[in-house]
Amino acid sequence: MKPRRLFIVRYSPNDSQFWDSYFLTLEEHLPGGTINQFEPDDVYRTYTELGWKREHIEYMLHRDQFTLAETRSRAKFNHSLMSAVQRIASIPADEPFCVMLSADALVLSSSRSKKRRMVRQRRDVFAETAAAMERFYQDLERRRAERAERRRQRLKLCGTAASYVRGCRCEKCRAAMTRYSRHRAKARKDGDYRGWVPGEPVREHILKIVEAGGSLNVLGRLANLTHSYLQGIKTGWRRNIRADRASAILSWPIDTVVGEKRIPTKPVRVHVETLAQQGITLSRIAETTGIEMEKLEDALGRQFIPTWMSNVILALPAQTAS
Repeated sequence: MKPRRLFIVRYSPNDSQFWDSYFLTLEEHLPGGTINQFEPDDVYRTYTELGWKREHIEYMLHRDQFTLAETRSRAKFNHSLMSAVQRIASIPADEPFCVMLSADALVLSSSRSKKRRMVRQRRDVFAETAAAMERFYQDLERRRAERAERRRQRLKLCGTAASYVRGCRCEKCRAAMTRYSRHRAKARKDGDYRGWVPGEPVREHILKIVEAGGSLNVLGRLANLTHSYLQGIKTGWRRNIRADRASAILSWPIDTVVGEKRIPTKPVRVHVETLAQQGITLSRIAETTGIEMEKLEDALGRQFIPTWMSNVILALPAQTAS
């Protein structure tokens, strides 16, 4: 198997606020120690066309922990970086790439390149890459250990009924268990029974909803249950379930669950535009269908619309609305 070559985008901050060859360089490192350095004009032109800023690269290089939105931004940045290297090095579209982010370099691997010039240096690039990967995995293990420690600390919290069940008999846990027992006794007296009941009737109800075109996600949102919990009942894995959860699932009719399923809004929006061309206003449509005006406007502005609302609007001919 032919060994992959390394493409390194090196970032060296300086006092200048413009892109230059000392600020951002692209190199191709061969296994024999040869380094092919690309023309600074090509690098400058490509990254300028992409509209990148030096603050963006510094932010991506030096951030250790990312939120969900920042993680998506980082993935978009890496995708743009691969596209830029493909343009500079003339790499074919089917060429595989591996991206690694480090504190001093962004390392990409490839196997072919056309536009380059030879520059020889004495530096062990592969040792630097291995060290950067080692730091990456060390940081990964450190973050995992910190998350595990936080979970253990949460489990050690006293003053809850769950801590009493786990074996803690301190004064706070005993008081919390007493409060919980009194609360449950009062709830059972009022008819809130949370014992175990057979799950077969609930399973049959869920199967009827699915056959009618309903969704477990919609049913979970209505009954305040997770999709995995409903899936366990549907497959028969959960043979017995809590009585309050069984009553919550059975309380939702099949037609209601099917009607709350989201479908694309485009057919409904086209039908409303057709009615508008014939002189039928949106307020008239809302009055005829019995849908609130604000609710109708909000639904038409979204990508998906409830099934029941779509059926009511699509079943509305122009002559009936007028």
